[in-house]
Amino acid sequence: MKTSTKTILAVAVVVALAAGIVGSVLGLTHGRVDIIAAQAVTAFDELIAKLPANEAADGWILAAPDGTVRFVFGEDTLPTDPRDAYLKIYLAPFTNAGLDVSRLPADYTVIEDTLILGADLSPTNAARARTATATLSMLIDASPNALGYHSAMAHFGIMLGDWAMVEWAANLDENDKDLVFALAPDPLIAAGVEPDSVAGWVYAQVPVHMDGKSVEVWKFLKPFDLSEGR
Repeated sequence: MKTSTKTILAVAVVVALAAGIVGSVLGLTHGRVDIIAAQAVTAFDELIAKLPANEAADGWILAAPDGTVRFVFGEDTLPTDPRDAYLKIYLAPFTNAGLDVSRLPADYTVIEDTLILGADLSPTNAARARTATATLSMLIDASPNALGYHSAMAHFGIMLGDWAMVEWAANLDENDKDLVFALAPDPLIAAGVEPDSVAGWVYAQVPVHMDGKSVEVWKFLKPFDLSEGR
């Protein structure tokens, strides 16, 4: 009975995490989704004008201002691993809060002192362009269902597999959370993490729309305000 309940909860968290960013685009016409994609790419370009993405041998890297998370995207950037868009997360805050990495699910990849969570958004063609914005646009074109709009936060976002996402503000001038990294908490908690003890991450409920209703779901969040004057 416990296993069944845990499975149901895990599935619910995946649905809720996804619903946070895609709920507002479900049921829209293809043309309307294209418009949202164009707006998301424009907003991302404005984001990296303030927080530049760096080109590296393994793709483009958008690093959090505190250096504890990196959004890596582009070609298949991991050796023997098809994922081309992922978060590279500094593990210490989670291990210090009780994480036992041996208890993590199989798709939680630990490399030295980092955790990799991501997805293969462009499975048929390597997505790599001369700019970070163009590369992201190629990935969105390849996997449009990974993109969404989180109306409660006024954020665009991309799902990176079942358990992680990156969001950015639709309008940097009107939002105090310009960049947000989000993780589903259940697998980490099941692996020993005490959720309120993860330094640098906020364990909080976030409003999302599911089945036409607003509900609150728990997430680990790392938000950043890139405006020095706020």
